[in-house]
Amino acid sequence: MNVIISCGKKKVETSKAISLDELYSGHQTKLKIRLAKLLAPPENIYIISGRLGLVPLETKSLSYDSNNRLPDSELVREQVEKYRILK
Repeated sequence: MNVIISCGKKKVETSKAISLDELYSGHQTKLKIRLAKLLAPPENIYIISGRLGLVPLETKSLSYDSNNRLPDSELVREQVEKYRILK
């Protein structure tokens, strides 16, 4: 089973790219990640992000601010196919 959760606005400031699991620091996002890990292994957990689109939880990134924008729908479509999220 795959689990998709939304990203969070609060992020740690970092000078190197870290996994999204570590990057998101908001209380609600941490709870969503913890719940997702109870439902599926980390490699089956995906984050929908305004900047990154739909990416695996293990994706590494620097801190960013997406200004609450929605991800590009074409990018997300490509990522769904790339990661074979829908079978």
